[in-house]
Amino acid sequence: MKELTLYLLLAISILFGFSVVWGADWKQVRSTGSATLYYDTEETTHPSKDIVKVLTKWAYTEKGIKNAKEIFGKNYENLSYSTKSYEINCKDKTSRISSITDYNTDGTVIPSDSKTNAEWSRISSESVLESLSKMVCK
Repeated sequence: MKELTLYLLLAISILFGFSVVWGADWKQVRSTGSATLYYDTEETTHPSKDIVKVLTKWAYTEKGIKNAKEIFGKNYENLSYSTKSYEINCKDKTSRISSITDYNTDGTVIPSDSKTNAEWSRISSESVLESLSKMVCK
């Protein structure tokens, strides 16, 4: 019975993870040496006048996977992509991360203790997040 429950939980996790990717309308923002950033045009909301909530997907290059493995350990050797939910304050040019989920090449979620950033941080000039904010802060 425990085995059946585990298989069901795994199947639900995989389906949920794929629905985040398959059901999305991803628009490319910018590429770096480590990853290509996309945002989901269908999941972008404006909870208040100056705040935009946006779901992003970071598709990693070999260099990005190598960096993640060095920082986070062996669990990241099959890293494929991450989804991150950001809140962007368009007026103040700040952002914070509200959630992060990392995925393996087979679509399974990588168990992690990735920290979200509840504190607002200044968006650096010419950064990937600045490119994203220019696209969603209209």
